[in-house]
Amino acid sequence: MCEICVDNLSKSYGDKQVLSQFSYCFKHGSITCITGSSGIGKTTLLRILMGLETAESGSVSTGIRYSAVFQENRLLEYLSVAENIAFVQTEKKQNDRIKQDITALLGKENIHKRVSELSGGMKRRVAIIRAMLADSDAVLLDEPFTGLDAATKQQVIEYILRERNNRTMIVVTHDRKDIEAFGAQECIMDMW
Repeated sequence: MCEICVDNLSKSYGDKQVLSQFSYCFKHGSITCITGSSGIGKTTLLRILMGLETAESGSVSTGIRYSAVFQENRLLEYLSVAENIAFVQTEKKQNDRIKQDITALLGKENIHKRVSELSGGMKRRVAIIRAMLADSDAVLLDEPFTGLDAATKQQVIEYILRERNNRTMIVVTHDRKDIEAFGAQECIMDMW
């Protein structure tokens, strides 16, 4: 049985159709990289899955708890790194755990630093840690490696794979190397 089933989704913005009868089944515990040209509806699909957009037609599995990394980081700039991560926890993780993950990806010196003081790449890592530590059934990552150099990207991929805990993961990417790095299936989105 599929954990996330999308059946004949269609969505337009004015005269521009971005999804046309799109169907796909994301198997429980799988990693799928969604590829396709810009404007094809990859981000729209993720937004529909999370209930942030409504499709004009079609259906999506419901009752799934998602955590996500959006194209923009969506962090609370006035809070510290640790506070940003703790903010979205439904089950409060132990502070030691949050600090351990921050230390691994950002360095111990950044645990209590305000997010507004971080570089773009560091903010991206905060968003990733927050999504991976959130209590969810599936993790959605929309262009998650923006602003990361190759070495940091590899470190982050290893972290994501370690923290996935067999959750279904959907990654929107333009980099075909990500498919191999994640050992993922590929879902190619194109216009009908």
